[in-house]
Amino acid sequence: MAWLHIVAPPSYGATPSVRSWCSCGRDLFAAGHTRALALIADHEQHRTTCPLLASTEGTAADERPEHARRTDRRRRAA
Repeated sequence: MAWLHIVAPPSYGATPSVRSWCSCGRDLFAAGHTRALALIADHEQHRTTCPLLASTEGTAADERPEHARRTDRRRRAA
């Protein structure tokens, strides 16, 4: 799972900031217009290349491993 937290204050001259987290251990922070935009672009690129995300994002429920589907069936039966 990956998160992108953007703080863009509405007042003129305020400095925006961005934080990018990922379940692979990524934890980056940037402040300022140029650096914030660069980190946003980098975060989007990371989402396509991270081995943890590439194997799970966009996966339909029935495409999960068999053990995960079995666990769900047991929960519904209980």
